[in-house]
Amino acid sequence: MITKNLQRVGIDPTQLLIDISTPDGRGSGLRVNSAVVCGNLFTIHERHILKRIGHLSALLMQQANDRMKAALELP
Repeated sequence: MITKNLQRVGIDPTQLLIDISTPDGRGSGLRVNSAVVCGNLFTIHERHILKRIGHLSALLMQQANDRMKAALELP
C-alpha cells in the first residue's frame, strides 16, 4: 500500500519514505511525498491494475525489501 500519510514514517520500521525531491523519488512517478506501508501486505489480480505510474529504483526496492523483512520478522 502507498499513502501520502507520512505520520508513521521514521517511527514504524515497516514504512518507507518516497521523497520526490530525490532522483529516486522523482523516478517513482509519485506526485507527492509518500510512504510505502510494507506492514500491510496484500495481493490483487493484474486485471485490477488500471495503469502503471512509475517504478521504484533498485535502491528503493532494496529498502522496501528490508522493510518487508521487518514486517515479517525475517532476518
